[in-house]
Amino acid sequence: MRIQLFLYLLVSLLTANFLPVSAGANSATATNVAIETGHLTVTVQDQKGQPLKQAVVSLMPLSGQNVEGYQKNHTEMEQKNRLFNPFILVVQKNTKVSFPNRDNFRHHVYSFSKAKSFELRLYGKDEQKSVEFDQVGVVPLGCNIHDNMLAFIYVTEAPVFKKADEKGKVSFKSLPVGDYKMTVWHVDQKKKQSQAEQTVKVLADGSVQSVQLSVRSRKFIQKAADKNRQY
Repeated sequence: MRIQLFLYLLVSLLTANFLPVSAGANSATATNVAIETGHLTVTVQDQKGQPLKQAVVSLMPLSGQNVEGYQKNHTEMEQKNRLFNPFILVVQKNTKVSFPNRDNFRHHVYSFSKAKSFELRLYGKDEQKSVEFDQVGVVPLGCNIHDNMLAFIYVTEAPVFKKADEKGKVSFKSLPVGDYKMTVWHVDQKKKQSQAEQTVKVLADGSVQSVQLSVRSRKFIQKAADKNRQY
């Protein structure tokens, strides 16, 4: 697992982690006038046309849209059955994430990433510690006790974001129409993809967008724990 973390950071230094995608649509709102909303569906695939589940799509309003309260944040990185859950956690910059231990033994969580380097020293069952993520970037996680444990926290400026489902699809519903900056990221992507830089219009009657990323053949995975291990 440590080799995977070192490999990920090396790849991150040599390549771009973020894919800027501009989006646009005109919108006019006025005081005491209902805000016009639309929906956006994004499909993310790899270079072979296969769906990329857990790809992250984030949106930054550019037309003054009020998206406050749109996003429901999940701010917990659980440790259970010698695994991190979720494998990919997306949070907005300056969010505090809790790290509860729900195993019967201790964990020692750490990251040596540029975006957030930290260490949560040994703590036991039903204890939890927290970390505030105050820089945009990708934060790979490991456990000093259990080498199989691996997860990533993606920190974004954007107030709206989702992860792709098993079919590589992300759907944003009831989103204020207007211009958005869209960013697409996947943990296994190789480098910045120029073909992903495109204009997307969020319209009242809906918009559909497809994005293709080039990913590595060797994937980052969190392996199941050794069942014979007692701690």
